[in-house]
This record gives sequence, C-alpha cells and structure tokens, in this order.
Amino acid sequence: MEKSYFLKCLGISYFRKQEYQKTIQNLNLALPELKKINDFTWTLVSYYYLGKSYEKMGKEDLAVPYFIKVDSIFQKEKFIIPELRGNYECLINYYHQIKNPEKELYYTKQLLNADNIINRDYQYLSNKIHKEYDTKSLLDRQNQLENKNSIGLLFLIIAFFIILMLIILVIHRKRKEKAILNKYLELETRIISQEKSQGKEVLSSYSIKENKIDIPEVTINDIMKKLNNFEQKTGFLKKGLTQQELAKNFNTNTTYLSFVINEFKAKNFNTYLNELRIHYITHKLYHNPDFLKYTIEGLTKECGITSRQNFSDLFQEINGIRPTDFIKQRKKELEEQENVSGAISES
Repeated sequence: MEKSYFLKCLGISYFRKQEYQKTIQNLNLALPELKKINDFTWTLVSYYYLGKSYEKMGKEDLAVPYFIKVDSIFQKEKFIIPELRGNYECLINYYHQIKNPEKELYYTKQLLNADNIINRDYQYLSNKIHKEYDTKSLLDRQNQLENKNSIGLLFLIIAFFIILMLIILVIHRKRKEKAILNKYLELETRIISQEKSQGKEVLSSYSIKENKIDIPEVTINDIMKKLNNFEQKTGFLKKGLTQQELAKNFNTNTTYLSFVINEFKAKNFNTYLNELRIHYITHKLYHNPDFLKYTIEGLTKECGITSRQNFSDLFQEINGIRPTDFIKQRKKELEEQENVSGAISES
C-alpha cells in the first residue's frame, strides 16, 4: 500500500517535470492497490493525471476515457477536490471542439455541481483556484447549449411531423390510386357486358289494364320504336334537347312520352337523356383513342351536355369515376398493351 502511494506521488512528480510517459507508467503501477483498498480520492487523482498526461502528449482519444472515469467516481461518491476541477474543463473543451453540444452541456452542468461541492468543502481555497470557466460564464454557456438543444429538438419534432405527413400523404395517394383503378375496372367490366348484351333486350309485356292514363298499346309500341331509333341514331347528342321537342318529333305529347320513358326505361326524361349521353361518350373514350386527346370541354360539347361541371358531375355519378381519372387509366392501359405487344413482336 505504501509503495502504491509512493508510486502515485512519483507519477505526479514526473508530470510536473513534463515526463509524461514515466507519469503513466508509475500511476498504472499504483492504481491496482488504490482501487483494492477503495481509496477513491487518490484513484480520482491518478485517473486525472493519466488523462492529463495523454492530453499533453496529444493523445486526446486516450485522455478522455480517464476524464470520464473521474466523472463516474464523482457521480458515485459526490466528492471532488479543487485539484480535479480541471477535469471538467478538459471535457468541456474536448466536446466543444468535436461539436457535441449534448456532452458539452452535460459536463458544463457537472462542473457547476463540482464547484458547489468545492465552495462548500474548500471555501477558503475556492477563490484562489484558477478557473478557465467561472460560474457566470458556465451558466451563460449552459443557457446557450440548452437553447441550442431546444432549437435542435424543435427542428427534429418539425422534421418528424413533416416526414409523418409525407408518409400519410403517400399512403392516402396509394389508396386513392387503388380505389380509382378498382372503379375503372368495374366500369370496364360494365362496358364489355353492355356491349355483349346490346340488341338482346326483350321488352316486357305490357297490359292495357295496368295503364293508369289509358294509352293505346299501338301508341306505346310506336313510341318505343321511335325511342330505339332515337338511341341508335344518337339523337340525344343534340344540345338543349327538351322533352317537348322530342315529343313533337315523335308526333305525340309529353304525357305519353314521359309515361313510356318512366314505365319502360325506369327513369325520368332528364335522367334518361343524361345516361344516354354519358354512356355514349364513355364508350367513345374506351374504344377510340382519339377521344382521349379531347379536353373535358371538348367531351362536354361532343355529348351535348351544357356545361363542363355538369358533365364531370354526371360522369362521376353514373360511372363512379371522374372523367379525368378514367382517361388517365385508359391511356395507361393502352400503353401497357402496346408495351406487351412490342415485347411479343421482338421475341
């Protein structure tokens, strides 16, 4: 034990003579016995001078672990002597140089804690100790670092929420795109199904006894034939067409025409006309790529609807998808088909 104290003193003596390698050798020989007898005071001192020796030799990566060991014992024992105050000044300087504000702030707080203990236990010496950092500068630096950390934390929180919002937007967009694709496929199935069943519709039998307004059966058949002809020749494309005008063209009255449309088409005149127009333009968009180049205004005029907004609303209401989305999906589908055809041709 006495030998270890002697080696400890010899090591510190060599440090004063700037013979740092001999300091390290002697302190390393002294430390095992000091730790064995739990003499944390001289263990602290030995660690500190080991760290200072490496620091003086320009080996900060070897010095810092010893300074940290000093802090570790200080935390455990709540004890420090004035001689070791420089331990925290070294750590503060080191972490300031490598731009680690969290560690710099931590050791600044530890130095303030050490100063409180030194002022309490060594009040007659505390004013005579050379301090690279006085209490005021330490407190100012602590505030600066805490503010910097707060700003950094604020930026991290903002960045987190921005990333979160972007993720939500991407998920929402993917779900929306999937929903649009499903709507398009549903509509495509209906278009193909309607084309297969076209011309195979069988008119329901109609009993004059059920006729609430006493329309002759021959009149009903005549109006039905004219409606079928009206549909085949796309008479519904005429802009501004009214029920009165159509009844006049059919040589009948609006009451008879309205009744037949309601009874056999299961809808009123306006709905009947709008569906014919939307189905017409939908089939054109699906089968004729030239129509995919039209603007919404052009498509509106092409099918006889009065306004762009009315056309878009009716298209979505009847087909379950916006016209712009339908056009986009159809273009994409045609491009994929062309790519597949090209790949087959090349092979």
